[in-house]
Amino acid sequence: MFNPTVLLLEDTSNMQSEISRVLGSYFELVRLSYEDEVLFSKESLKCSIIVISQIKKGNHGIYKLIQIRQDYPTVPVLIVYENTSHQSIITAFRHGATDVLTWPSNPDDLIYRLNSVADALEGEWHDEDQVPNWMLMVTRFFRKLKYRIFKEFHTSERPFVRRKIHAFSLATIEAKPQIEAPAVPDLDASFFGNFSIRINGEHMTKRLGKKARSILSYLIYHHSRPIRKEVLLDRFWPYSTPDSARHCLNVTLYQIRKGIQEVDNSKEYILFKDDQYYFSSMLRIESDVRNFRKLWLRGQNIEHAEGVDKVQAFYHRAIALYKGDFLDDMLFEEWTDPIRENLIETYLAILSKLSQLSVEKQRFTQTIQLCQKMLEKDDCLEEAHRLLMFSYEKLGMRDKAVKQYQKCRSVLRKELEVNPSRKTKDMYDQIRQ
Repeated sequence: MFNPTVLLLEDTSNMQSEISRVLGSYFELVRLSYEDEVLFSKESLKCSIIVISQIKKGNHGIYKLIQIRQDYPTVPVLIVYENTSHQSIITAFRHGATDVLTWPSNPDDLIYRLNSVADALEGEWHDEDQVPNWMLMVTRFFRKLKYRIFKEFHTSERPFVRRKIHAFSLATIEAKPQIEAPAVPDLDASFFGNFSIRINGEHMTKRLGKKARSILSYLIYHHSRPIRKEVLLDRFWPYSTPDSARHCLNVTLYQIRKGIQEVDNSKEYILFKDDQYYFSSMLRIESDVRNFRKLWLRGQNIEHAEGVDKVQAFYHRAIALYKGDFLDDMLFEEWTDPIRENLIETYLAILSKLSQLSVEKQRFTQTIQLCQKMLEKDDCLEEAHRLLMFSYEKLGMRDKAVKQYQKCRSVLRKELEVNPSRKTKDMYDQIRQ
């Protein structure tokens, strides 16, 4: 049986055991340390995904990321941080990280991210003879993973894993952000900003209670796998008695199903078997978050192969999807927090890439707009302040450039109790001359 290889680079034993527990027999796990002089060779190790852990302080993980990207520009690389800053995460994305996780990571989120890596490139490749080895491995893995998860739940339906995944070649990609298929999805969810769904293109108008909205959004977000009843009970009614929690869950799911049936009563959407809830595999389910991540991951792959100029359309379309933070109307739901933070980091990374490119192209008005969006999410991003200073100065707005430095200094002192870096101070001195 074929098992793709995950290369785990320099990590604590806890991280290694967590990956082993979550992925089990699906991956062959290889562990190397930062001190290894030879990371790996194409001849000795065919890895599918690389996971770099940066648990300890320092920049060793970034250095290894740069080294990997030089030799393997298209292999997916996930980097794991602990208690890091927005700027460190943006730096990782800029140097080619496919995704960034904070430690400890939610096991469900880890599987979802790995699933996104394969799913993001689905259908965009054409020549099987030119398929990169890593993507063949990832595609085979997720076919097997989906089969193992769903085989007990779809005896009377078309198997979930029989969806066709096309072969591909980097040489045949055109950098056109064509993500959605022409057909209207059965269910289309909006997670950015306030939660809403459309059934067959029609908005679900039934007003659901707070708990029903949260459970529905949770089920849709994790729709690629079944959810055990106990997970829902523990997550949404942790302090209730078992009987009370089960009753509340049954009532809530009845309300959700009734709301969906008011729009489409021709089929069942949420199914239940063996104490697990799942969406029918016959449904086509889309979401703005899924498309956002697909645009980001596809863009990264093309950028590594052909340069950032080729993927501006992907990145601009991704930020256009970002209408607000993930489930902004469910800020007190704990399960949304790590997802929200990761999406913010990805959004900032895309804005950072586009702002750097706009400076290089001398599109300073666009740079200002992009950097202002960055500071709306994190006003301590010194790089964004610096690019604003530079852009204002180039547009002849010297006073605004000076005020931007003063604003940067004030917010850094207030929030982080630090002063601007030497690089920012030097730019300020040059502007004042």
